[in-house]
Amino acid sequence: MPSDISGKTYAVFPTEEQENSLEYKTYETIVKTHLNKLGLHEVPVLEAEMVVRFDYGIDSGRDVISSSPVFGKTGYSSATSRGTVYSHGNQASFSSTTEYTPTFGVVGTQVTQRTVYTRVFSLYICKPQPGTHRLQTIYEAEILSEGSSDQLCSVLPTMIETLFMDFPGESGTTKTKHAPRVKQTTEE
Repeated sequence: MPSDISGKTYAVFPTEEQENSLEYKTYETIVKTHLNKLGLHEVPVLEAEMVVRFDYGIDSGRDVISSSPVFGKTGYSSATSRGTVYSHGNQASFSSTTEYTPTFGVVGTQVTQRTVYTRVFSLYICKPQPGTHRLQTIYEAEILSEGSSDQLCSVLPTMIETLFMDFPGESGTTKTKHAPRVKQTTEE
């Protein structure tokens, strides 16, 4: 795909399953916003120089077990005693206090289990083949995300934003990008 796509026309073309999905329409709006910022112009599908399709999904998750050290008091390194002798006549009494200096270190391990979900967003930009109903893929991008949220709608907008960083980028390369963490909210 040429790096200068400004001024080209496009149409987003959903699959039959996606056509009536409110979730799809939400993501479609985000994709269109980014394409428009790049200088592309949306037109009806039969007039488009490029047809944009995308897909997304999430797996059922996998359990990840990890262990971490637990720190605590492991013993004493030294002790200091102080005392006083009281005498009265031929009787005496003794009073003392001992202070111990503790040592700290690993006293055990804590095992935790959490579920990690893999989310995916794939974007395809195709060029219509004249005189046919075929499309030639000229650009393909996929972004993966792993995390503890199984709510795709809370993560996918950030994934799409990340995909459009430095868009379209160098052909045939794989990049790793770090997106800002999405703050999780819980309902009570």
